Amino acid sequence: MSAYTSFFAAGAQADLPASYAEIWVVLSGVLRVGAQGDAVTVHAGEFVHVPEQTPGIVEAIEDTTLVCVSVPAQ
Repeated sequence: MSAYTSFFAAGAQADLPASYAEIWVVLSGVLRVGAQGDAVTVHAGEFVHVPEQTPGIVEAIEDTTLVCVSVPAQ
């Protein structure tokens, strides 16, 4: 397991598919996570579980800081 903080500037996007599971805790800002039609919006104080091989993207709606916990360690 590993944990780290990450920052996404408003408008930043990244592909999701990863070979490991993650839990993201949004400390500030707002993220949209997932594939179109199945995307969820995650606000400060909320968390999202991102299973391995989750399709779609992550997009910062606002400047966003989060804590990411990955299993296994990355």
